[in-house]
Amino acid sequence: MAASWGVETRAAEPKDAAELADVHAATWVATYVGNVPKDVASVRVARARDRDWATHMDLRVQLGGGVLVLVDNGSVVGFCEFGPTEDDDDDPSQVGHIMRIFIRPTYQGLGGVKLLMVEACEQMARRGFATATLWTPEDQWNHRALGFYRALGWVQEEVRAPGGDIRQRLALPDRTG
Repeated sequence: MAASWGVETRAAEPKDAAELADVHAATWVATYVGNVPKDVASVRVARARDRDWATHMDLRVQLGGGVLVLVDNGSVVGFCEFGPTEDDDDDPSQVGHIMRIFIRPTYQGLGGVKLLMVEACEQMARRGFATATLWTPEDQWNHRALGFYRALGWVQEEVRAPGGDIRQRLALPDRTG
């Protein structure tokens, strides 16, 4: 899927692994450092840098999902990881989930996250999921993301994770027929 400003989405490939780790870590630093406890941030940034994305992509596909990348001039500038839900209170055959969506800070606000989100939801719908979920911090600093999700039709639920994250849900169109 191409955008009018020159980026495109495609399925991630093993050759993208190092760039995925870099985007993940850089975006984690820009988004969360200073907004979450320092010890949490340092662990999560290190985990993002060290993730074996080649193996992780393969596992995500085996589980019924995928990883999409946002590419600009041959470079990965964002990604979205999706698949069946892992939440105990939802049916993984019916509910898809956005595990991660990250975009380089210099590309934020240009429409790339929307491209990734729309493509991931389309792919989940084609795989037969009726709804999709994602988790996001409810904290004041995260109001921009919450507004973005609402504008795309996601609805905030009352379900909260132990760390204070809240679940968002989106009804997916039936694309299986």
